[in-house]
Amino acid sequence: MVAVDLEETMSMFVLAAALMTGCAGGGTAEITGNVDGLSITPSTMYWGGPFVIFIGRELECNEFAWVTKVYDEGDEPPTDFDFTALQLTYNESDVVTGTYDLSGQAPVKAEVINVTGGAMTVFKASEGTLIVDEVAGEGDASGEFNFTFDEDGALSGSFAVPWCTNLKSRT
Repeated sequence: MVAVDLEETMSMFVLAAALMTGCAGGGTAEITGNVDGLSITPSTMYWGGPFVIFIGRELECNEFAWVTKVYDEGDEPPTDFDFTALQLTYNESDVVTGTYDLSGQAPVKAEVINVTGGAMTVFKASEGTLIVDEVAGEGDASGEFNFTFDEDGALSGSFAVPWCTNLKSRT
């Protein structure tokens, strides 16, 4: 008879399942500043499809089906839970390396999305720079940014975030 450590077996199973679904989590981000008094202290961060997202809430990769390219203030919130997030969204279908100026007709936009008590507020960056240094297939994406949200505030920071299979282009 073979002795099996149930706790070790379950830990290996959970890790294997997370890796197979692109939900390994992790990453690092330092974000300073605030927008309308809202600071972003990311507990969870991922990239995938046209998105890089930093959210102040513990979520697994498979809990990001609500992420979309378009948020309009006054619309129904995309979730039934409260959160504050910084979302970077490319006009095209994928996050790609490069330096991007967010003023004018930029190929990427930055938004702070705040959902509180069933109401959604969206702040769009009016100018700034996004530098994406690396996008490694189903690995990490890394870079830095500096965004201004008109008179509502500014955010700057750096990141190295893991890929999430559940972040896909949705309208």
